[in-house]
Amino acid sequence: MKHAGLSKPQFILAKLVMLCFVGFSLCSHALRHDLQAWTGFYFLGPTESASNLYLEVQPRFGSNLARLSHILVRTAFVYNLDTQSGLWVGHGWTPSFENGFKDEQRLWQQYQYKDNWRGHPWLVRFRLEERFIEALPLAGRIRVMGRFSHAVSGTDFELLLWDELFWNLNSVARGPSWGFDRNRVFVGVDWKYHPKMSLEVGYMNQIAAANPENRMAHNITLYSWVRF
Repeated sequence: MKHAGLSKPQFILAKLVMLCFVGFSLCSHALRHDLQAWTGFYFLGPTESASNLYLEVQPRFGSNLARLSHILVRTAFVYNLDTQSGLWVGHGWTPSFENGFKDEQRLWQQYQYKDNWRGHPWLVRFRLEERFIEALPLAGRIRVMGRFSHAVSGTDFELLLWDELFWNLNSVARGPSWGFDRNRVFVGVDWKYHPKMSLEVGYMNQIAAANPENRMAHNITLYSWVRF
């Protein structure tokens, strides 16, 4: 399929770059900045099987690195439709500690597709979340991610660029409001130091919509992957 003379991978890359600026255009005023550090530990396997189990643990530190702000614990069952696409269904516990303890449980479903264009792996991901934030009514959210990587010749490193847009599907009193929720842009390096292990290090910029002002987080990230 062609889009104004672009191949499918070129079109997806163009859309990825375009998404990088969506959050900035939607939230370009009254920004409150914060320096954060996000760490993540990811486990996926058995990789030889069509069905996988997934575990993710993410401690996040905010308020200019002064305190623990969030913890994310996600589990999932993964069914790979083929070598390029898969369906995910899972649960997440994602409490916040920014302004006192706020509990949140999530159910989530995901479709993921990956391919390779001229030696450059790319991926698109669509995730639907059902959020249970303390005693509030159900809040729905959709997340769309595009990811592109480039292998550095003669090394175990890849350059990474990805963007993820979050969109709330309904409004909840004292909770999320319908529409733009946040946007994340990441640039970094993936070091594949073992056939089944890797480290992703980089910078993530996040713009989040919040009243009375929007927030921009400058995140130092370190993600560890283990595939078994």
